[in-house]
Amino acid sequence: MRPIAPAALARLDYTAPLKRRGWLLAALLLAVTCAPPPADSSGTAPAEVPAPPPGSEIFLLSLTRSGDSLSVGPPRNISNHPGYDNQPWFSPDGASIYFSSNRGDGETDIYRYALAGGTVDQVTSTSTAEYSPTLAGGDPDSLTVVRVEENGAQRLWRVNGPETRPLITGIDSVGYYAWAGPEAVVMFVVGQPHSLQHANLQTGAITWLADNIGRTLKSLPDGSAVSFVDKRGEGWWIKTVDNTTLEIRPVAETLPEREDYAWLPDGRIILSGSNGLYLHTGDGWQELATFDDPALQGITRLAISPDGNWLALVSAEPAGQ
Repeated sequence: MRPIAPAALARLDYTAPLKRRGWLLAALLLAVTCAPPPADSSGTAPAEVPAPPPGSEIFLLSLTRSGDSLSVGPPRNISNHPGYDNQPWFSPDGASIYFSSNRGDGETDIYRYALAGGTVDQVTSTSTAEYSPTLAGGDPDSLTVVRVEENGAQRLWRVNGPETRPLITGIDSVGYYAWAGPEAVVMFVVGQPHSLQHANLQTGAITWLADNIGRTLKSLPDGSAVSFVDKRGEGWWIKTVDNTTLEIRPVAETLPEREDYAWLPDGRIILSGSNGLYLHTGDGWQELATFDDPALQGITRLAISPDGNWLALVSAEPAGQ
C-alpha cells in the first residue's frame, strides 16, 4: 500500500497522499522516531505499513429557508463507517452524494450514497487510490477523480465512460480541483508553496493564478467562476476566479483559520467551524448552528445540494473511536 500523507500535512485533509519522496521528507521534518521492526530469520526487517488517513464521518442535514432566514435539521451519519470517509459531492440532480472512503482494502475508493433509499454503493474498485469525485459537466458517465498512480503521481483522471484516462498529463501533483466549465479546471497543485492553476483541456494551456491557497475549491452555483481561499495576507479571504477572463475578485474574509465552505444557490456562503456552522450575509458571519455531539467537534468539509435543501459535512471521528 502506498504511503499516506503524514500528520504534518493534515491541512490537506488527506485529499490525496503526497508522493513517496514528499511523505518521507515530511516524516523526517516531524522527527518521528520509533524502534525499527524486528528482523526475520534472514536478517531482513519487514516493510513498514503506513498509517491509514485519520478517521472521519459524513453527516447529512436538511436546510430550511424562510425568507432570508435559514435553519438546519438534525445531523444524520450517512457514511457510518470507522475510518476515512470524506470529500462529499452532490450529483447535479441532487439524488446522490459521491465521496471518498477507505474501507479496509488498503486503497481509497469512490462510493455513492443515494438520498432516496439511504444505500451506499461502491463506484470504483482499483489497485490505486481515488479522491475528490465529481461528474464532469454533470455527465453521469464522466466521473473524474484525483488518482494516486502506482509511481506516486497525483493526476486528474476520468475513470468511467468510454475512455478511462488522465485528463492532464503534465501536472502530477494535483491535490484538489473544481470544474471551470465543460473543458477547463482550476486545480490546487501540491508544492512549496501550494499553487492555484487553471487548465484548458482543449488547448492544453496551463495558467498560474495564485499561491499559498487553501484546500477548498468550489464551482459557483451559476457556473460563472470557481472560488478558493487566499491565505497570503493576515486574514484568509474567499475569492473567485472568473471562468472566462480568469480575473480574481475578493468575496469575504473567513473566520480565523477556517477554510472549508460551500455556496448556497442564492449566492450566500456557509462556513464550517470546529463544532458549528456560520452563514455569511451582508453583515458578515452569523452563527447558523452549534453542535454538542462529540461526533461533531471536528467539522471541516462542506457540500450543499444544487437545490439548497441539503448540506453534507465531514467531521473527525472522536478520539478512541
